[in-house]
Amino acid sequence: MQQRPKEDITEYISKNTIIPFLFDRAAKDVAIAFKPTESASVWQHLQRNPDRYIYAAVRKGVIDEAGEVIPLPAKIAAGVDEVSNRDGWNKTADAAFGLPTETWREHVARRKRCLELRGKLLNGEIHTVNDLITWNPDIRQFAQDVILQTDDAALVRAFYRAIAGRVPEKSNEHFEHGLTVLDPTCGSGAFLFAALNILQPLYEACLDRMEAFVAEADQSGKSKSHEDFRRVLAQ
Repeated sequence: MQQRPKEDITEYISKNTIIPFLFDRAAKDVAIAFKPTESASVWQHLQRNPDRYIYAAVRKGVIDEAGEVIPLPAKIAAGVDEVSNRDGWNKTADAAFGLPTETWREHVARRKRCLELRGKLLNGEIHTVNDLITWNPDIRQFAQDVILQTDDAALVRAFYRAIAGRVPEKSNEHFEHGLTVLDPTCGSGAFLFAALNILQPLYEACLDRMEAFVAEADQSGKSKSHEDFRRVLAQ
């Protein structure tokens, strides 16, 4: 019997292949939005609210809901810089600090990684797709926020076309393919369902932002603006 891949594995692989592809495709159409030096750069989201893009499991026992760093118990803190003081580090961490079965040694290692990631986000040091994959912030949340919060209609258009493609409107234009996902060893279809779970919220975010742009144009008396968005929404 074929064993079904665990959902956390399929999600991890899917989001770290599909979302970087979408960012790369969008960057080809709207390169300026991905330049870290620009004031409207998509990377500004990471700097403005870094904790939003650090997974809750990574922040557990390290950063509280108010954004404050939670101090280590004195006995454990004593061993951070002095190996001889690492008494009890191999014991299970207190529930307020540790993940299930996590030892204090593992907690300290996770804490170090968490705070290092937070520092890089705050300092704007994560500003490429490769950085996202290397440091593993919440790339799904980041992509959705970029789409829903941008004031750049061209950026929304670029993401939508990367996902759904583009049907030519004139005889001299070419059809543009959207994203195609291929699982050559499909089996139970777990990876394809994971891909769907990644893409559907982003697709819906594009439609929601298109609706907002159209509504804003109508309110401002520019009813002929964003005709391409109107055609998509009318389908």
